Amino acid sequence: MLEGAHFTQTKVTKGYDTETAAAERTKKRTVGETWEECDKDGNIVAVWTQEKGYRTKKSAYDHVMSEVRAFLRSYPNCLADCKTPESERTRLDDRFRAKFGRCADCQFRFESQMKADGTYKEWEQEQMLGNANAFFEQADKEIEMVVEQMKSGAGYMSADGKEEKWNGAPGAADQLLDEYTEYKKLALNNIQEYT
Repeated sequence: MLEGAHFTQTKVTKGYDTETAAAERTKKRTVGETWEECDKDGNIVAVWTQEKGYRTKKSAYDHVMSEVRAFLRSYPNCLADCKTPESERTRLDDRFRAKFGRCADCQFRFESQMKADGTYKEWEQEQMLGNANAFFEQADKEIEMVVEQMKSGAGYMSADGKEEKWNGAPGAADQLLDEYTEYKKLALNNIQEYT
């Protein structure tokens, strides 16, 4: 071992890197230097940046995701004379951004302007109808599953492995579906007649 001839000291290992790839990977870089890592076909896989004492790796498409994140954090529908600075945005602003794309102050001014114009009731009715349609779209799927389960019957398996089978109730399922359909029509008609 002292002579340096022990098999653990002279063992040759093989890796998957070529000499040029290994040299590129271990090359000394200056702080702030950026370079691209490519796959065997020449496509850019990642972008590396040398920092002070370490390296950072970003996806080749990180700039696209940064633009998407910036857009999602923006308020694209705010009024041109929006006075709310970014530092004073609240959770209420975030909720209005998710729904309308505006901060709370701009949304309140937008609605006030519509009230002054006389177009607020129509806009409000559109919003309520959109909410109702979204609710009923989900409810239709759930009612369909319940009716199917009621018609086909259900069962129960106890902890000891005994199975109990219940008969379906097609009459009750049809009644439930009829009542739901009637309620849906009534609700949508009330919203459309709202003035």
